[in-house]
Amino acid sequence: MKRIVFFVCFAALFLAGCNDKTKKVPVVSDFVGIWQLCGTSYDGMPTIAPYENARMPQYKIISDNGRFSNMILSRNTYITVYGTYKVASLSEYVECVEKSYTNPLHDNYKNVMQCELINGKYLKLSYPTKTDYEGLIINEKVDELWVKVPYGNPFEVSKNNVADSIK
Repeated sequence: MKRIVFFVCFAALFLAGCNDKTKKVPVVSDFVGIWQLCGTSYDGMPTIAPYENARMPQYKIISDNGRFSNMILSRNTYITVYGTYKVASLSEYVECVEKSYTNPLHDNYKNVMQCELINGKYLKLSYPTKTDYEGLIINEKVDELWVKVPYGNPFEVSKNNVADSIK
């Protein structure tokens, strides 16, 4: 009996020691912000705009109240999709689309995506797409790379830079 109790205690301590505490589990605040699309690839196609300096005019706004929306900036600004989201796990991000203006087949659609936060600056989303906007079956995987839009004043000039440029 003593051996069984000892074994159970030893196993419990061993398993508690094996718990990996070095991995950071993302929380909603890690996702909150404005993200700009900087790369997209589809099965069998080359990556579109794979670099940060070739950003696309598409934005994902993720709010701390559990809501998201996607926008495209062109001559005008359009909200293309909106709904709610949740961070389901370390590698899963779920968007529940309430309305999609670009693909009406996605109205009231639950989009389960694999996600990866990279250095707190990039968000990689991967998901399967089964049909296009006309309902044609395409069955392809989409990878999107988003970069977090920084906060700040791009027009702000520091006093040191002004002084240096005058000399």
